[in-house]
Amino acid sequence: MKYLLNSIIIFIISMSLLACNNKDKAVPQVQEEVYDFRNEKYQDFYSRFMREVEKKDKGSINPNDGFEKSFDYQKIKQVLDIEHPNQSILFKLNIYRLDPNSRYVGMLGKYQNKEDILAHLQQQQINFKYQECSLEKQVDGLYCLDTKQLIYYYLPNNSKNKIKNINQSIYVYCNLNCRILDYPTYPYNVKISIHFSNPQDFFYIINYVEKYFLK
Repeated sequence: MKYLLNSIIIFIISMSLLACNNKDKAVPQVQEEVYDFRNEKYQDFYSRFMREVEKKDKGSINPNDGFEKSFDYQKIKQVLDIEHPNQSILFKLNIYRLDPNSRYVGMLGKYQNKEDILAHLQQQQINFKYQECSLEKQVDGLYCLDTKQLIYYYLPNNSKNKIKNINQSIYVYCNLNCRILDYPTYPYNVKISIHFSNPQDFFYIINYVEKYFLK
């Protein structure tokens, strides 16, 4: 019995030592790299854009290292050299980074005309009612559907007001306010959202945003 007990003790000690040795030999975990746009090794579009923002307009960088800025009538007039009919126009622009390897980078808008939209809704068997907007809710150059909210579509093949450099669809969701959550950013690794109050201001705002990035 004493011999058996000694054997068990020796076995336990041996296994403990073996476990310690294996732990010592374990490959150390590589610490995940923390992204910082200020690091010059990042040369993607968003990182370069934000480094320029930090030099010229540091106040527009929000606590999450994204871009956030509001624009009013005077700013639009200054950039576009256009007298907008509504001097109370105001919109907010948010820009965040997409990982350059994300599948969303370069994803194109899927609608070219209103037939594409209606076919998609029928195919998905959407469970809410929708109809084309009444005349007073329509915006020239945009296709509008009335659901529980108004959805305006910029469609490259149907729009009377063509937007230079954009050949993708843009969706505008309007309830109390309007928002664009999927601004076409191909081929850049950024996610842009725009919030504003009046769908009639859509083309002014888009032209401003385009000039802001292309200046």
